Amino acid sequence: MNIRLSQSNVCLAKGQLMSLAGAKGSRIVCHSGNVWITQDGDPRDVVLSRGEAFTLDRAAPTIVSALAPAVLAVQPPAPRRRRSFAPIFGGRVLWSYAH
Repeated sequence: MNIRLSQSNVCLAKGQLMSLAGAKGSRIVCHSGNVWITQDGDPRDVVLSRGEAFTLDRAAPTIVSALAPAVLAVQPPAPRRRRSFAPIFGGRVLWSYAH
């Protein structure tokens, strides 16, 4: 199943699989049902129920499987904040965060 990360909700039938690649930092939110999440090379298995969420912490391929009919959202990673230098005032370097 190919999805765009800007898509709001995904419906999976019991036993249906969804594969994600390169989705590190994406957040999976379970709105209903139950899903099982496994990331390649990760010994953990994550099971989400209604109202629970998990943020993918690996760039490895990920499989999401519906243990029961499920509605979930795959939210794209939050934009990374770049750290940049601000001007030096009075001998101190001030940090600023660019969005």
